[in-house]
Amino acid sequence: MTADAPIDKFRRALAGAARAIARDGEVEVAFAAEPGASGGKILRVASPGPGMAPRLVAEARGSADAAALKLRFHDSALHQRQMPGEPEARGVFDALEGARVEALGARAMDGVRANLSELAEARVRGDAITRARTADEVPLATAVGLLARERLTGEAPPAAAKAGLALVRDWVEERAAGDLDALALAIDDQSAFAVLARKLLEDLDLSQAPDPAEQEPEPGGDDDQGEDPGADENEDDGGDQNPQAGDMEMRSEQTEGDEGEEDAEAESQDDDEGSPGEEGDDSATPRPNRRQGEPE
Repeated sequence: MTADAPIDKFRRALAGAARAIARDGEVEVAFAAEPGASGGKILRVASPGPGMAPRLVAEARGSADAAALKLRFHDSALHQRQMPGEPEARGVFDALEGARVEALGARAMDGVRANLSELAEARVRGDAITRARTADEVPLATAVGLLARERLTGEAPPAAAKAGLALVRDWVEERAAGDLDALALAIDDQSAFAVLARKLLEDLDLSQAPDPAEQEPEPGGDDDQGEDPGADENEDDGGDQNPQAGDMEMRSEQTEGDEGEEDAEAESQDDDEGSPGEEGDDSATPRPNRRQGEPE
């Protein structure tokens, strides 16, 4: 009987650790050439290869730990319900939830913390943030995810990402520092965390708050719509009114309405003409289109 290869022993050990982290005895680990999306309880991890290089072994451990933590702490159905509609906002929302899940493991287990740190280095190695030269070239999902990780765990961003992150850090902090700080208060509650994440996206102008008009009406709201609660009383009292007095009131109201329209039209013309330099009033702070330009 031949002895198992070191990589096979490593895979079994990795699967055992993943089961313990996920608290699920059915979890298995499958090695692949590249890490991929895990399906069900099969965690797909990049193989360290027969050479078992220490860096690759640490990255495989980090990848398995992250997937196991997601099985344990992440509710996919809840996440989908809270997901914003805008594509870029979706990416940032996913990154924030990933930072939450992994921070839970890093806070509780020093070994997991070290493995996830190696994984963070591996993730940014091929990310556009390492090649960014302007703020617009920085992927916000990566940047905001790293800033959230920093807040939730105290871990500094990977060295390879620091220069790119610096291009947008001030822009994000100026608009959403309070939101990032608040995330740590809801790390154990995915639903509350998602609400704070959506607020952060709104403050970065990546997503809009739900339109109140699109929310479900309160019970009975449609039945009463358009009805005058005192209509019956007015009809009953109408027979006792003097018709001539009613005609005079109608003419008086019509005259007042015509004068009001003339005043409003005159004011509108004055506003249209305006004084020089009033066009494009800055009374409301304009929102940038994405990050339109570099951080102030």
